[in-house]
Parts: sequence; C-alpha cells; structure tokens
Amino acid sequence: QNLQKLVDSDRVIAVIGGTNSGTSLAMSSVANRNKVPYIAPNAAARNLTGADCNPYTFRVLTTTPVASAALAPALLDIGKRWYFMSADYAYGQDVYASMKAMLDQAGGTEIGYDKTPLGTIDFSAFILKIRQASPDVVVLGLPGGDLSNFLKQYKEMGMKGRIPVA
Repeated sequence: QNLQKLVDSDRVIAVIGGTNSGTSLAMSSVANRNKVPYIAPNAAARNLTGADCNPYTFRVLTTTPVASAALAPALLDIGKRWYFMSADYAYGQDVYASMKAMLDQAGGTEIGYDKTPLGTIDFSAFILKIRQASPDVVVLGLPGGDLSNFLKQYKEMGMKGRIPVA
C-alpha cells in the first residue's frame, strides 16, 4: 500500500526497500504493475527472481538456495541429523525447502520440523522439543527479532554449546 501511494501521490521513478521476503514480494508486484524499478535489498526467497520474477525487480541479497549450498557442507561435517525450525512465511519456508533438499541429497535425516508464527516471543516449548530430539544441528529460518529471541532463550535454557545452531 505504501509503495502504491508513493507511485500515485509522489510519482517516484524507482524504489529501494522492503524489510523481508514477504514485503518484497508484495512490493515487486506493485513495481511490475506500475513499471517502476524496484531494488530489494533484504529478500532471500527465491520466488522474488524465480517464479514471481518480473523485469522491474532486482535483488541484492543472494537467494536462499545459493546460501544453503554454501552452508550445508559445513553442517553436514557436524552431522546428518538435523532439526528444522522456520517462521511460517516466504523466507522461512524457502530456508526449510533448500536446506532439507541439501540434507536429503546427502542421505541425512530430518529429526523434526516446526513452523513458527512471525513475531514469536516464547520459544521455550520448541527448545524443549529440540533438546528431546537431540539432533546434530538445528537449522533456523527465522527473521531478525525472532532469531534474537530464540538465541537468547536457547542460551538461557542451557543449550548454547550443546547443539549447534545455523
């Protein structure tokens, strides 16, 4: 809505912005409809320049599959039993799909998978599940504030240093 207002009222000729993959996908649609170049500096979901690609959208951040391909070998060296947790929106879903594909390709095992709502404040129940499952690695697809909350609680619950988090 804000981008449409900028186009209609302020007659902008280009836009840089968007705080995450979800907002960037919406802004990309508006940019395409109005033929206004849009640079997405903080969107990793592959759909932005994949299935939802248009000639008016440009990404700065690498796609989730590219980042996953770089990270997965180091995690596989730690172990092949992974627990996944991701926020239930475009980026989180993409992290899960990309990293799960890397794990499957290596013959690994998904020990658990939890989707969390954006803005989750209390991760203690999820952390207890992770502790019980005892994976080799925890793979997260959480946005900034959620990630900070999770890591703080992970440490408070004595998990830091016990099971690596990526």
